[in-house]
Amino acid sequence: MKPILPFACAVLAVGLGGCARPDADPTPSAAAALMTPTDFAAHVNFMARPQLGGRVAATAGNRVAADYIAGQFSRIGLTPTGDDGGYFQAFVNERLQTPADGCSLSFQPPTPPGQPPGQAPAPLVGRLSEDFAPSAQGQLGAFAAPLVFAGYGLHNHVRRYDDYATLSARGAVVMILAGEPHDRAGRSRWALDGRWTHLAELPYKLRLARERGAVAALVVTPETLMPVDDIDDVLGDVTGALPAVRITQRFADRILAAAGETRSVAQLVEQTHRENGPVCFALGGTLVGKVALRDGACRNVLGLLPPNADDDGRVIIVGAHYDHIPATGQLSRDDGPGVRPGADDNASGVATMLLLARALSATAGRRCTFLFAAFDSEEIGFAGSRHYVRRPSRPLDRVALMVNIDQDGYVGSRGVMLLGSTLDPDFSGVVARAARQGAPRVTAVPVTSSRHWSDQAAFVRAGVPTLFLYGYPTRAYHARLDRPERVDAEGGTAATRLLYRILHALRASPEGASQNKS
Repeated sequence: MKPILPFACAVLAVGLGGCARPDADPTPSAAAALMTPTDFAAHVNFMARPQLGGRVAATAGNRVAADYIAGQFSRIGLTPTGDDGGYFQAFVNERLQTPADGCSLSFQPPTPPGQPPGQAPAPLVGRLSEDFAPSAQGQLGAFAAPLVFAGYGLHNHVRRYDDYATLSARGAVVMILAGEPHDRAGRSRWALDGRWTHLAELPYKLRLARERGAVAALVVTPETLMPVDDIDDVLGDVTGALPAVRITQRFADRILAAAGETRSVAQLVEQTHRENGPVCFALGGTLVGKVALRDGACRNVLGLLPPNADDDGRVIIVGAHYDHIPATGQLSRDDGPGVRPGADDNASGVATMLLLARALSATAGRRCTFLFAAFDSEEIGFAGSRHYVRRPSRPLDRVALMVNIDQDGYVGSRGVMLLGSTLDPDFSGVVARAARQGAPRVTAVPVTSSRHWSDQAAFVRAGVPTLFLYGYPTRAYHARLDRPERVDAEGGTAATRLLYRILHALRASPEGASQNKS
């Protein structure tokens, strides 16, 4: 999501007395037992595992997260309401590029001296998405050329550092390291305050490689920058300087060994830093590959909770996006490659949505339909929510309210903001009562945006009333710091129970329904 300007909240906030605390939380005890910090943390811990690579849309880690959400929907007993009777609603995001048929990568090692003709070593054949993945920051095309190791693939005039000074890359495929020279903590040695120079960006490296005559590039990320070997690189428009492929450090070591090189990637990185200068050389052998890409396939996850009392025809949508940002460093607030786990943004919102679904499924007197939606590709143009609004599984004119949950993992003493239709007479009383009845502190902001912030924007444009729960920005936003162990499960659970109080009140009638008992 995009951060919300704090000054706007300060000017427009309407206090709801959320700091007042009653003697007891009015949440029905049966529902409260289904919304616990332990369960909140369990969902966050799964969604924000480093092995999922940040759950970037159209990647393997993202698909694991979507499958997890669908499995939780099934356990809760939600009715599938996606395509073809399943939980998934498929769509394409043209800003993402994923491997297409024909993608390949192999290395033909050089024939050792004295070996008889016709007995060349067997080629190393890379496995797509396991050993290598094409980069959308490069371009399409096939290549077959000798392989050279070009260090970081950089030329820094100020530092008098040039990886190509003694290396000819003309007509070759260059194997280059991601990033730039760095210390053991992964901080750049060339920039101040934890930042990186623009030279570390892959598009620059590809342009420089083309200028030096290279025909393609292999990119390997040192484990000092990213212990998890994530090779997905789907954000881009395939207009880079030359074809680029990301490979795992493990596969890079196999290529080096097959070419007769005794040093591993880790040893080459260590030597470069120890000598404070380039370590570059020709490898011999032939690297053969093809970059083929197609628009990224994404999935919303949709589950329906039907009424268990007389149906009044209303639909309330509860949504949260489950994707996050790339490990390449694109869209991040801190520099360099590395997994941004997205624990707060937005594994926390997904955890709240799942706990709400579970609690509401055990709540009696539901006259309205609840639709739970885990949106994909929020970080890449709000594409999932925009697609849903274009192709809703329930008519939008029946939607009485869309509740969006984004970043309630670091609630703390500031509490949360509720933005949107907080002054609408159908909801204002319910929201005010829920805020007075327990933690967390609530700041109501009667402002909507049809273009920014998060997934509620598409619904605002469609004329649907919205409430957007947001837990304020932190320095962990879009950074490596956004890890599960930093999440405040107690605060996230309090935010969940706040939303439950609101939805519990709205389940029977828009206003005054909070007096109903579950």
